[in-house]
Amino acid sequence: MGTGEVGPGGEDERLWAFGELAQALAHAASVEEAARAITAHVPRALGASFANLALVEPDTDELRIANPSGLDPEVAARYRTLPRDASTPLTDAVRTAATVLLRSPADNAARYPHLSAEADALGLLALAAVPIHAGGDVCGALGVGWTEPFVDAELLHGRLEWVADLVSGAVERARTADARAALVAALQAFVLPDVTSWPGLEVAARYQPAGRGLGFGGDWYDLIELDEHRTAVVVGDVVGHGIEAAARMVQVRSALHAVVRLGVALDEVLARAAPVIGADDQLIGTAVVAVVDRAAGTVRHVSAGHPPMVVVDPEGRPWLLDGAPSVVLGLTPSPGAAASVPFPPGSVLLAYTDGLVESRTGDIEAGIDRVVRDLVGALGGAGATSGPRPIDEVADAVLAGAGAAADLDDDVALLVLRHHG
Repeated sequence: MGTGEVGPGGEDERLWAFGELAQALAHAASVEEAARAITAHVPRALGASFANLALVEPDTDELRIANPSGLDPEVAARYRTLPRDASTPLTDAVRTAATVLLRSPADNAARYPHLSAEADALGLLALAAVPIHAGGDVCGALGVGWTEPFVDAELLHGRLEWVADLVSGAVERARTADARAALVAALQAFVLPDVTSWPGLEVAARYQPAGRGLGFGGDWYDLIELDEHRTAVVVGDVVGHGIEAAARMVQVRSALHAVVRLGVALDEVLARAAPVIGADDQLIGTAVVAVVDRAAGTVRHVSAGHPPMVVVDPEGRPWLLDGAPSVVLGLTPSPGAAASVPFPPGSVLLAYTDGLVESRTGDIEAGIDRVVRDLVGALGGAGATSGPRPIDEVADAVLAGAGAAADLDDDVALLVLRHHG
């Protein structure tokens, strides 16, 4: 091994691995992804046999190895979690905020005699544990092990510190992303109702965030059981993204939900909700409100500037529900007559937000035409005789027609309902 080498493999290979590690950590969207990047790239970058990330669990004050792949399964099981006061390289690095470098089995036996037999059994010749920081505090440690000797300990120490800085930045970003994901999940659980299928009515709902931003914004859907035969459907979209749009969306959703649940006539719903919705001068949005009456076999609906819902009749013929328009949310609507269409058993209703039909390359009319084709195709086409396709599969097929989630320009919310009779 020549001067400057720190482990097996050539210097060019290690420098290439450093580049791959930096790229993988830069794109890590969660702590789990960062841990996988570490186990995949750090060993090659440092000429090591394995590497892993151990993080402090705030609730238990223990260290947990985030991704123990590369370790012997029995060893991984024993050391998956470690008390913070345990005598190990990882826990010592966390407690002291200093790198622990064991250059030989003799070093290991002298400092950790209780671990030397196991290290010998695994063929470990050297170990390192480097503290990882997030928010100015030590949040964990990077563990690295070698089964072949290294020569230049000073060079290795410098590279360990560089990798630790890289990992610290990635973990801090990933923790922020994880916290944001938890916030989004909590918001969604609060705002988007559990989807329930009622007797005679099969329901599926989907929410797909766009490939950027908070992951939750101004789109929503709502289902309100009015009585044993009638179910109200509300789908809407408040302009904007992120926390502000989500906050305004909650305001609008709550207003419409309350007015509908109070039994206000559908003709009056938008006008009665307008004083609350219009209280924010920055609020602009759209919504559709429909009441599915299973006993009467009808859908009554109103729209506040929203893309038209679609009904597919039992024969597979689609109809756009565009007969009861009103002004967008945020302006004061005038009471107007709701429209009504037949909805006999075997019919399907689709309500959605404009993220499903808008694209950079096509107009909204073309998007609506595509959605109608996707819906009819998912249902089996006109006159299908093979039996109804599960409504969850129909919802998935319609959503997939908008393209990959990462390519979406806007969030998508949709509801699909089938009247069974």
